[in-house]
Amino acid sequence: MSDDMDEVEQFSDSSSSVEAFFEVEGESVPSPADVGGVVAYRYEPYLDEQQSDGEEDLDGGQDTDNSVGNAEVGAEGGMADRSGRQENTEWCSCGHCTTMPTTTECVCCHEVQQINVKQQQLVHMMVPVPGCITLHPGLPAVCLDPWGLQCAYYHYRQDQGPLSLSDNHE
Repeated sequence: MSDDMDEVEQFSDSSSSVEAFFEVEGESVPSPADVGGVVAYRYEPYLDEQQSDGEEDLDGGQDTDNSVGNAEVGAEGGMADRSGRQENTEWCSCGHCTTMPTTTECVCCHEVQQINVKQQQLVHMMVPVPGCITLHPGLPAVCLDPWGLQCAYYHYRQDQGPLSLSDNHE
């Protein structure tokens, strides 16, 4: 029985001995994030648009807002007037747009900054820039290949959980 008590005391003293070791070395006890351990809320989105101090910007410093609703900004700083876009495609700059069920979906690829950045990356690769994102040489492999989409879905589901099958239309 006394051996069991000695083990319990020895175990409880281990955390204080670890802290004492780091104090002797002149360092602080590393946090779980520093040693690759579990960190609560690590993969949750941030409230503001700034990255946290410990996270890297994985998209090369580009704006991380992927919503199409913020694609076009008018002179007053709000969304440009999109009324009437469901009636025709005169708003299309690339020549490949079609009318969509909602005005939110009626967006030309030339109006989305992230797409323009992706198109300009082709210039650095010495590849001719197509007039529309649907003609981008990477589109078939990334967006149209069933096995690639399945792999991307499994990766998304592993990180984010299952997709909700709600109706996205207004």
